[in-house]
Amino acid sequence: MDPLYFKHILVPVDFSAASLNAMDTAAVISRGHGAKLTPVHVVNKRLLSF
Repeated sequence: MDPLYFKHILVPVDFSAASLNAMDTAAVISRGHGAKLTPVHVVNKRLLSF
């Protein structure tokens, strides 16, 4: 069986302490695997009041 290998890691970010910690952890993992790291932040436009 092949070892686990990551090529691309998506990290959900809401700028909370927990998500920033997850980003740090994902950065360490991505460096170890030579993987691309992409933070993802989704905004629901219906919840915004302009």
